[in-house]
Amino acid sequence: MNVAIYARVAATLQNETDENLNAQIQEIETWAKENGHVIVNQYLDLGTSALDYDRPGFQQLIKDAQLQSHPFDAIVVTVISRLFRELAVYAFYQRRLDHFKVTIISIADMAKLRESLT
Repeated sequence: MNVAIYARVAATLQNETDENLNAQIQEIETWAKENGHVIVNQYLDLGTSALDYDRPGFQQLIKDAQLQSHPFDAIVVTVISRLFRELAVYAFYQRRLDHFKVTIISIADMAKLRESLT
């Protein structure tokens, strides 16, 4: 499956921002490789809150996901809070993305679900 990475940090200190952002990207790259997925694009937002939906990386991600020939089948994040902090907003965007057959995958939430099933 073709996937897009989305990573976001709210920290304002450059060192913390770079380290946290790189850690998110590395975790998603490892997960994608282990699961046979191809990363086709990265969307990043630095120093922004998840409550701000005018984030440039987020807006481009949503725009690309809605293209007729969308280049990816899923958006992968380390935790869902990188994208959304409010359930209603998550539901709104998930419904929009469903129309274009793009899903959201949260690595942490998938791991919790697997653990609860075993």
